[in-house]
Amino acid sequence: MNKVVLIMAILMWISTAIQAQESIIRDIDYRYLDTLIALAKKNYPRLKVMQEEEAISKSAYNTSKLTYLDMFNGSYIYRPRNRPAVSELNPYFINGYQVSVGVNLAGLIRKPSSVRQAKRSYRIAQLETERFEAELESDVRSAYYSYLQSINMLKLRTQYAQDSKITFDRVQNQFERGEAPVDAYTIARSELSEANSSVIQAEINYLNAKDGLELLIGVKLDSIN
Repeated sequence: MNKVVLIMAILMWISTAIQAQESIIRDIDYRYLDTLIALAKKNYPRLKVMQEEEAISKSAYNTSKLTYLDMFNGSYIYRPRNRPAVSELNPYFINGYQVSVGVNLAGLIRKPSSVRQAKRSYRIAQLETERFEAELESDVRSAYYSYLQSINMLKLRTQYAQDSKITFDRVQNQFERGEAPVDAYTIARSELSEANSSVIQAEINYLNAKDGLELLIGVKLDSIN
C-alpha cells in the first residue's frame, strides 16, 4: 500500500512539473527583458569595441573624401613692378604676383577608388555591428529564458523535496511502529535523498543562469529596478 502511495506521489509531482514547464511563458516580463537588452547593448565590452571600430571606419571615410584637395598644389611668387621686366637681376617678362597650380594626375585617378574602398570598409563595420547587436539581443533573450526556467525548476524541486520529506517522515514513523515494510522505508529514504540532490543541482543551475545573464548585461540583476 505504501508503495502505491509513493508511486502516486511521484506521478503527481511529474504532472505538476509538466504543468509548471508549460506555464513558463506566463512568467516572461517583456518590459524587463527590453531593459536587459538595453543594458547589454550599453555595457557589453565586445559591442563597445565594434562600435569604436565603426567610428574609426567612419572617420577614415570622411577623411578620404576631404583629401581630394591633396591632389592639387599651388604656389606664387612676387616680382617688384619697379624693375625692368627683363634684366640680369629680374629675368622675367611679367612682374607682380604670379600664381601656379599643379595637379597630381595619378593621385586624382586613384582617389575615387580609395574613397569607395573607405566607404565599403565603413559599411562593413556598420553591418558587423548590426549583426553583433542582433546576436547579442538573441543571447540575452535565451539567457533570460534559461534564468526563468532555472527559477521555475528550483521552486519545483524545492517543493518536491519538502513533499518527499513529509512522505519519508510518515513512512519512517510507520516503519518504526512495524506498520510499513523495510522496502517501503528504503524507497522513501532514497526518494528523499534524490529530491535533496535535485535541489542542490537546481540551485547550481540557477546560479549559473544568473551569472550568465549578468555577464551579458554588465550589471547585477539585483541592481535593476
